[in-house]
Amino acid sequence: MEFEKVIAQNHTSEHFKGIHLTRAQIESIVKAGQSAPIVDELRDQFHISVISSERALEYLTESGKNIPADLIEEVSLGGPVYFIISVKESDLSEESAHLYAGIVMGNMQLQATNSFLGYRFASEQKKVTLIDQVLKERLEIPQDFKPVQVLKVGYVEEDIKKRKVSHGEVLTNIIK
Repeated sequence: MEFEKVIAQNHTSEHFKGIHLTRAQIESIVKAGQSAPIVDELRDQFHISVISSERALEYLTESGKNIPADLIEEVSLGGPVYFIISVKESDLSEESAHLYAGIVMGNMQLQATNSFLGYRFASEQKKVTLIDQVLKERLEIPQDFKPVQVLKVGYVEEDIKKRKVSHGEVLTNIIK
């Protein structure tokens, strides 16, 4: 897809299908995250975990936690994959860590759109905080990393190729 079209059609999706992503699709999204434009010295500060909806449901159910009904409904669909971006606990300020994690996730969103897949943020704090030490271990998130962003990616009911190309405008003032 042309880059201009990708950025114009790049927005969140609502309704996902129960179709599984291929390994190649997952790897291309991970590679996009790994290629994010962050300084080389900070690359080891970030970790990407990938889990299928079915496995996420299994892990959450076994955790014995009070899982919000909307999350159970969301992961019960099957098909979509969750990409969990974690940040290493370090001297990096929390604001910077979240900013850079957002840059990593932004690249992943662009790749999903370029692959005609949909995505949705699943990073509301109630969902991220469900990832405790036990779930971190099961997700193989390194001990000194903290999950901060979750991105759900999958096939969607809408035809991404037919998405409206314009989202409207952000207020802009260009000073010459």
